[in-house]
Amino acid sequence: MITTFLYFSFMFIYNILFYAVLIILILYAIVFYIYGKFWRSYDKYIEYDIDEKHVSVVIAHRNDFERICSLISDLENQDCTNLIYELIIVDDHSEKTQLENLKNIISEKRWIKLVSLTDGINGKKNAMKLGVESSQGTIILSTDSDCRVLRSWVRTMVNFFHEKDLNVVCAPVTLIRRQGFFYIFQVLDFLSLVAAGGGSMNINKPIFCSGANIAFRKEIYEGISDSVFEDFATDDVSMINYINSVYSKSVFFLKHKEAIVSTHSNINLSSFIRQKIRWIHFAKKEKNIYSLIIAIVVFLANLLLFLSFIFLFFDMFSSVSILVFLNIVIVKWCIDYYFIKPVLSFFGYKHLAKYIFPFQIIYAIYSTVIVLLSYILKPKWKGREIH
Repeated sequence: MITTFLYFSFMFIYNILFYAVLIILILYAIVFYIYGKFWRSYDKYIEYDIDEKHVSVVIAHRNDFERICSLISDLENQDCTNLIYELIIVDDHSEKTQLENLKNIISEKRWIKLVSLTDGINGKKNAMKLGVESSQGTIILSTDSDCRVLRSWVRTMVNFFHEKDLNVVCAPVTLIRRQGFFYIFQVLDFLSLVAAGGGSMNINKPIFCSGANIAFRKEIYEGISDSVFEDFATDDVSMINYINSVYSKSVFFLKHKEAIVSTHSNINLSSFIRQKIRWIHFAKKEKNIYSLIIAIVVFLANLLLFLSFIFLFFDMFSSVSILVFLNIVIVKWCIDYYFIKPVLSFFGYKHLAKYIFPFQIIYAIYSTVIVLLSYILKPKWKGREIH
């Protein structure tokens, strides 16, 4: 009697686990099949003669003097002679020396305006708001102070505003090239996130965008009430979620190589972990149910792989544990390969496709640990604790 009870109990639990694993992997496959289709499609780029001729580039700056000098040089050499554009730099309480150096560099550049956040007000969200208020352009472009842009960046981004119903254009961001496995891991991790954001916008369900490469109509931004703005967790994702909820199908991802912005990778594991904890902190504050569902599906898929990997060691590499692990890792690898391969080709990293298999195992471990750490460690940015 007891033996029969134990047998049926085991079979019941086994069936629940089997179908749970199956459902999670099917949902994971559906999500990244849809997102992957976007990156496998071909978008024809057409140059338009648009009405909006006045453009403002807004950059939030905090203790990044050396890198912002390179960005200023990039913006100074843009191939957009038919546009009138200005650069608004918003200083977020930089150290005195850094701020003085910046003032000296831009003192003779009339197309650059420097404004500063007042005491008691800080953060990129508030810096962007002040920058937009100080601007003259009808279209606002934004990137980060430590980024590099191509010579065609302004022209390419502005060109897509020929569509009158288009309010926001997000575009690709990649990492400045370096060497080493840690860098390769960051490339695969970061580009997967950028690609998922692009794919989600393609189906009018944005889950992510990078403030390092975004453009929007000033009148739309100014239409955001103060009460709504105060609830924004971030300057980028919160904004596109709100605008997309008010103006459906008005947020677009520009999949064009001339619009790519490059940013720096993390130099060590500590800064990498801090960055991820900061992103998770902001993601928790977003009120987007669709984003939450996608995040749960991705987390559970990685948790499955992580647990099956741990099961290998606890079960002393038995035939059952090996079979479970191989089934999960192979299915997940096929899904990830389908999704990431065209993304790597787009960004010129096709040779990194061979790292997708080991990457997914490492990613499953690190993503599980990072989520747990996000409930323990407090997020910080440039020496400032984030609340």
